[in-house]
Amino acid sequence: MDLQHLVKDGLVAGVTYHDQLPSTNDLALQLGKQMDLPLPHLVLTDCQTAGRGRGINPWWWATGALTFSLIVDSAKWQWDETDLPKLPLAVGVAVCDAVQQGLPDATVGLKWPNDVWLNGRKVAGILVERIELAGEDGGTLSTGRLVIGVGVNVNNRWDQAPTEIRGLGTSMAQAIDSQRNPSSEKTAETFDQQSVLRAVLQACWSWFAQVKVSSGGLDVTTGTAQVNSANIGSGSTLHERLKVLCVLTGRQVVVKQAQTQIHGYCEGIGTQGQLLLRTATGLYGCTGGVVEAIK
Repeated sequence: MDLQHLVKDGLVAGVTYHDQLPSTNDLALQLGKQMDLPLPHLVLTDCQTAGRGRGINPWWWATGALTFSLIVDSAKWQWDETDLPKLPLAVGVAVCDAVQQGLPDATVGLKWPNDVWLNGRKVAGILVERIELAGEDGGTLSTGRLVIGVGVNVNNRWDQAPTEIRGLGTSMAQAIDSQRNPSSEKTAETFDQQSVLRAVLQACWSWFAQVKVSSGGLDVTTGTAQVNSANIGSGSTLHERLKVLCVLTGRQVVVKQAQTQIHGYCEGIGTQGQLLLRTATGLYGCTGGVVEAIK
């Protein structure tokens, strides 16, 4: 990849590239502590050997996948704590845009809170982490910087994935295969990864400006809270896009938060990034958790 063109074109202020890394997020978390680092900064590798998803989930990697992390300053975008739940969703919309650009006839969508689906299967994942410094009292100090890890299955093949996850994911190249006659030869390196990367970055900067725009609603400092229907609103342009892309809308889902399971009928994504569930006791907004079941 000609990564310096990304800097020349103003898409990022700096680039760190390695042929192989355990995790781009792990390196970005360390680089981001250098306060003179030009931001936004891109960390990229061709081979990620120990990628991470949310919680303890690993990220399976194979040749042809696009894996990178962005280091950004929340102050530049005037984000505060109430904006952060919307950030992985904004990145997800950017990835959807990039995938749709390469596959105009495909069906793309977002599985709250951080997965991108292509034709009903996972094609990308997003992991947002804070960059913190060690405090003198043994605690941590916030730098206001964030690491946004992105993995997109571009040219990798999911028929090479471990058996237990093989049916869960797909790639952009594999989507081309599914449109062909089954007897035809399989696609090899169909998509230019740098073009996909550029498309994601360009879309990110557009959607990041929408993260701050909100019509109010749920207090995101709580794990779940009662939602007033009047607070759902039409939302911002980002919110309208999320309404279209949410693959959980209209389905029965189970969300696990700590030791609690929340069962409900999904009514979409709220203006603060919460998953709206119609439960037996009313409309609730989940601002965190793991979707364990979808019906």
